[in-house]
Amino acid sequence: EDRVWQLETLLDLQIADSRWSEALTSCEELSSISGGSEAARMGKARVLHEQGRFEDALALLQESTDPEAIMETASILQAIGRNEEAEKLFKTMLISTNPEERSAGRVGFARALLERGETSAAIQVLDTENVEEGYTLTAAQIRAEALLAQGQIQEAQAIYAAMEGDLEAKTIGALGQGACALALDNAVGAR
Repeated sequence: EDRVWQLETLLDLQIADSRWSEALTSCEELSSISGGSEAARMGKARVLHEQGRFEDALALLQESTDPEAIMETASILQAIGRNEEAEKLFKTMLISTNPEERSAGRVGFARALLERGETSAAIQVLDTENVEEGYTLTAAQIRAEALLAQGQIQEAQAIYAAMEGDLEAKTIGALGQGACALALDNAVGAR
C-alpha cells in the first residue's frame, strides 16, 4: 500500500513537471503492483493526451466511470474537435447523485458553452448549483471570461481581483485583470 501511494504521488509530480517518459514508467510499475488501478490508467491517459496520442488515451478511459476520467475523456474529445460527444458526457455528469461529478460536469459544460460563444448559457449553468471546492477557481474563471465576453468588464474584474490563495489562483487573477484592463482600454479607445 505504501508503494502504491508513493508511486501515485510520484506520478502526479512527474505529470505536473511534464516528465512524460518517467511518468509512463511509473504508470507501468503502478499498474503491475496494483493490478491495473484507476490511478495508473488515469496517469497513462493523461500522459498520452499531453503527447497528442488522443485515440490511445481515449481507449484507456473508455470503460471508466470515475468523474476525473470522464472529465479527461471529455477534454480529449474537445481537443480533437468532437465537441458534441464531450458535451454529452458533461450533461450526463450534471444529473449525477455525486456532488463532485455534478461540479465537474457543470464546469466542463459551462466551458464548452463559453467556447461556443454562448456566454449567458455558460453563466446560467454555473448558477444552477454551487460547485464543490475543487472546482471553484475554474468556475470563477469561466464566469469572469463570460462576463468579459459580454462586455461586463467591471464585473469580470471584480471576480479576478478576488482570486487569492495559491499561485495558480493568483496567476489566473492577475492575467484576468490584465485582460480586463485591455478590454477597458479598447472600449475607451472605441468611443
